[in-house]
Amino acid sequence: NSECLPGSCIAAIISPDKKPSEEELARECAAGLRLGSAEPDSDEEAQDKSAEKHATPETLTTQEPSDEQLKEWRELWSRAADCPQKHRTALAHVHTGPTRASYD
Repeated sequence: NSECLPGSCIAAIISPDKKPSEEELARECAAGLRLGSAEPDSDEEAQDKSAEKHATPETLTTQEPSDEQLKEWRELWSRAADCPQKHRTALAHVHTGPTRASYD
């Protein structure tokens, strides 16, 4: 399963004609790079982030992607948008209804 939000590369493959806004690209770039994520990458970070265990979206600080990261994300998005035409493939979003993951 994958999110198909505007600005993501999955959305670019599914709907290459729908151009995302700069804000959507920046949001998905940050999500893809896990900037400002409350999820620790290592045991040391897990100890450091113990105070954030019960953090809410309002209390978490988010980090913005750099200009270089955004440039690379735009290039990646463009490559993903070109993929269906270039490789003559198509992906479609299948609506399966509620899944177990949606209840977790």
